[in-house]
Amino acid sequence: MNICVRTRPLVCAVLVLLAAAAGGQIQLGQLDDFEGCATDFWFEGAGSPNPPVAVSGCGALNTCCLSNDSGGGFGPGSRQAVLNESAWIGDYNAAAVNKIEFQAANASATETLYLRVGITNGSTCFASAEPAVLPPNQPGPNGLQSISFLLDPSTMTEVTGNSCKGGGDGLATVLDNVVQLRILSAVSPAWTGDSMVSTLQLDGIHAAADSDLDQINDDTDNCTLVANANQRDTDLDGLGNACDADVATPNDCMVDLQDLAVYRQNFLSPGDLDTDNNGDGQTDLLDLSIVRGFFLQPPGPGQGIICGACLTPEPVGANGDFAGLPMFFRGGLINDWGASDSNRFSDQGGGLYVARFEANPGDFEWKIADNDWSIEYCTPTPLVADTPTAAPLFGCTFPLNGSINVPTAGCFEFEMQTDGAVPPNAVDVTFREAAP
Repeated sequence: MNICVRTRPLVCAVLVLLAAAAGGQIQLGQLDDFEGCATDFWFEGAGSPNPPVAVSGCGALNTCCLSNDSGGGFGPGSRQAVLNESAWIGDYNAAAVNKIEFQAANASATETLYLRVGITNGSTCFASAEPAVLPPNQPGPNGLQSISFLLDPSTMTEVTGNSCKGGGDGLATVLDNVVQLRILSAVSPAWTGDSMVSTLQLDGIHAAADSDLDQINDDTDNCTLVANANQRDTDLDGLGNACDADVATPNDCMVDLQDLAVYRQNFLSPGDLDTDNNGDGQTDLLDLSIVRGFFLQPPGPGQGIICGACLTPEPVGANGDFAGLPMFFRGGLINDWGASDSNRFSDQGGGLYVARFEANPGDFEWKIADNDWSIEYCTPTPLVADTPTAAPLFGCTFPLNGSINVPTAGCFEFEMQTDGAVPPNAVDVTFREAAP
């Protein structure tokens, strides 16, 4: 399978728009964590004597959480339900939000909570078909449980009540124009919560995407469009076996006849092979059916990885790669860099060489070497993103590797300026995030 590469990351959760806190369209990744002990515009119905409040010490890490009481009986404040008609409205389909997740604790003395989510477009209402059950007397933070609800026809059911008159709109139509999101407790699917004496505590309400409905969010799912809850990835390239049939060497970001030849070679062979796409212990007809679905298509996508999006540019100079040799990295960035053609330097002319790679955040070691490691280069000066290192590269041996810090997940590049000779002498090297 190929060392596929990642487009610039879609960093949603850390870039939640401040405007969302004051109302507006739903945003993928938005988060209500009740920091500063604000209610983030969650409320109960009009006239409630016990509206939700933000209190300290009940959220994750003893931070603030949203606490909502219900008093039982009849009238305002009698039922367990909290509503939002501010940041959590708008077009969920356009925002690619199909999952609501949060942490919840049941601080009630005796009542069990049967949590569900509900959405409406003002006429048709849907609620979760199955509840998340929280036993009583388990307040936060220790009692917090991680809960998620998919907004999908298989998990939501239409309900009636109050303003929900059974308008007949399908779930997709409601998701086009959500005017209210609510979290409620009801033994059976309902729009209004059950009348009870209870206390619900909430933290970290998050808008997520799970395109293949396998309970793995898209930003961490190594097969975004193919359900694979086990996340099996035998070659550790960031794309799961369930959506990666590009197994031939060199990898070309296309499932084609070369890959079929590898499947033919491994057919009926047991073991944890890259060609065992479904993970049943051998390469067989079931795996070939997966190959058929990807034939003449690129593998993936997964975790934002789009195969080939971060490949090193084609050489335009006289040398195919640095020093006229197959120079490449090795280290912790993508398994063993020495096995990847995608990270070799490309001659861009004028003594400039560029190599790109995909990486997750962290501190890493690196070298440049030829195929048999008879020549190795690095620099002891740590490379800082966008800051050229003027010292020429020189021969080095383990453990005196070069070092870099990858600040965020994405596509990065090494740019090496040389004197243009053949073989060239390095003048400086720069590590930076690659341009989109």
